[in-house]
Amino acid sequence: MRLVEVVLTNFGPFQGERAFRFKNGTVGVFGPNGSGKTTLMDAAYAVLTNDFGRFDGDRADCRNRAAGPDAACSVVVRLEHEGVKLRLAQTLAPKPKFEFQVNKEKPLTQRAAADDAMARLGIDKKLMAFCAFKRQPGSEKNAINDFLRTTPTARAEAYSVLNQTQHCGVVYEVIGEVLTRDRAQVEAVVDNTDELAAAYGEARAEAGKVAADRKRAAADLMRPEHAAKAKEVVAKTDRLESVLRDRLCDLTVAAGDAEADEAAARDKYDSLAAASAAAEAAAAAAEARAAKAADMLSKLAQLEKAKARLKQADLQLTALAIEGGQRVKPACRVSEDGAVEAEARLGALREQLKAARRVLDVLGKKGCVACPTCGQATDGLGDYLDELRRVVAEVPPEVESLEAALAEYRQYQEDARRYEKWLAGHEERVAAAQAARKRANEDVFPFLFGPVDPDEARKIVAEADAARKDARSADDKARAAQVGYARRQQDLKNARAALAECEKEAAESTFPAEVVARARARLAEHTAAEVSVASLDGKLDGLNRRAADALRALEAARAVVERGERLREAVAVLARVREGFHPKRLPQRVAEANLALMEGDINANLALLGDPFWVETTPGLSFSVHKPGEPPHAAERLSGGQQAVLAMAFWPALNSLYKTGGGMIVLDEPTANMDEANQRHLKAALESLSASVRGKRQVIIVTHADLLRPAFDQVIQV
Repeated sequence: MRLVEVVLTNFGPFQGERAFRFKNGTVGVFGPNGSGKTTLMDAAYAVLTNDFGRFDGDRADCRNRAAGPDAACSVVVRLEHEGVKLRLAQTLAPKPKFEFQVNKEKPLTQRAAADDAMARLGIDKKLMAFCAFKRQPGSEKNAINDFLRTTPTARAEAYSVLNQTQHCGVVYEVIGEVLTRDRAQVEAVVDNTDELAAAYGEARAEAGKVAADRKRAAADLMRPEHAAKAKEVVAKTDRLESVLRDRLCDLTVAAGDAEADEAAARDKYDSLAAASAAAEAAAAAAEARAAKAADMLSKLAQLEKAKARLKQADLQLTALAIEGGQRVKPACRVSEDGAVEAEARLGALREQLKAARRVLDVLGKKGCVACPTCGQATDGLGDYLDELRRVVAEVPPEVESLEAALAEYRQYQEDARRYEKWLAGHEERVAAAQAARKRANEDVFPFLFGPVDPDEARKIVAEADAARKDARSADDKARAAQVGYARRQQDLKNARAALAECEKEAAESTFPAEVVARARARLAEHTAAEVSVASLDGKLDGLNRRAADALRALEAARAVVERGERLREAVAVLARVREGFHPKRLPQRVAEANLALMEGDINANLALLGDPFWVETTPGLSFSVHKPGEPPHAAERLSGGQQAVLAMAFWPALNSLYKTGGGMIVLDEPTANMDEANQRHLKAALESLSASVRGKRQVIIVTHADLLRPAFDQVIQV
């Protein structure tokens, strides 16, 4: 695990937002007292473990006093663990909030879920304080030298957690409970297989006797087909005597009632059919009268339409007469012959004007002394040129006058064509309107001599509709009566069929008296045999079940005896295993063995630090110190600076052996009690340590010793 970044917002002495990024390797955190070096590491520890005990347990005290009452206070920690990117954010104010994110997955907001996710990634937050985030020597808990200052019992408990042997006492007790239970089970095993074998044999013998008795009783049973025939004879006879006769009487009465109902339905249908026929005749007569009345109404409608068309034709003729009076035939001052002459005169003048302008353009220019075509001098052409200039001056007005006259004549021709076209259409519309008026007069003329009473005609049509409605109602009633009559006929048919079937069944159910008596006697014997066989079957089933139960009990007893023997052997093995999990021996042995494994790394680190002593593990899970020329003594007797040096050698060795902290260790003020010589040794050691852990592990040291700055891969100034 590697610490990547810590972002503090209004937390502790940090006002506003401060971000600190950490490289892999050795990192030194420097700053004056009160600048927040320890707060930076404790904040990261608190967010990782949800343990704010290093801030006296009061999260509210973590907020920067200089920030406003509504200012945000939060800590964001980013980590990398085995290629997985983790982000933990704890907001303390204004509203507490927690977020945990793995890579770019959806953030978790519950601390329990985040703890489970970290545990799945192999991060044990319980060991963070003991192995990763160590405090300065003056602290009372989780200090850098607490492995020396704690009691032997406390050290044993801490190593038990590291070695995961803290629960061996529980295992010891559980195995003891299992042993107690298993021993009780072994003592409770009783071998009663002989008695169970005798009971099984007795049940089998009784079952054999009952099987013989059943065989004798089964000999009196009838064959199935014979028993079925005898039961049929007796059943038919009993049914005829007890049921069929009463049913015959009931069916006879029902048939008589059905005949009476059928006759009544027939009479009702005949009456309603006659009424329907009369209503139909009345409706036919009314419809004949209504047809004439409807014809009159149709003609009346035609008359109204003809009057409307006549009125429309008169209006159209009036509008056409007004239009003809308003339209005037066009006229023109220029006749057709005059237009032809004007057009010829206009062409001649245009040619004359064009020729004059062309000659003047050539000979009338300044400096022209001779004709370029014939070579004649321009002095002899004066009269000719004057004539041409007169033509150019006088002809254009005449040309314009002729063009205006021709334009007026062409407009007249266009207006005349439009007038002729309108006149032809006007005459056609007048003729069509006159024809429409004539047809309308012809349609109106027949009604001038035969007036129609529309109210009387409508009354006749309404009476015909009422008569047709009455006829339909009478027909519906007749049809309903016909349906009822058909049902009564079907009921009568069914009653007669049921009576005939019952009479047939009564005739077929009659058997001779001696046959019926013999069948009854044989059935009685058969029934008694069935009862006896059923009773013996039940007894035989009970004996067979008893034998089966006895056999299962015998097999179970044998299995219990055999399992008891195996359990006795297992109890002996489990007792020996239990002794290996004794809570006072197993953790001590494992811790001593692992501490002995660390001894070489610790001494190698001490040699790297250049300190003139080496250590050896003791049975009390501590160390004895060896110095040249001095007898060994307990590590607890070392000076504060020497204890810090030993701690600098101990915690990396512990981290390396147990892989605690995921390859990261934070040491707060390990140089607090070191003299300058030890600080120089530590600088050399850090330079070697930087080369060995670079890119592999992360060692973060909070210190005031500026002498160590060059030894770190990264220096963070707070």
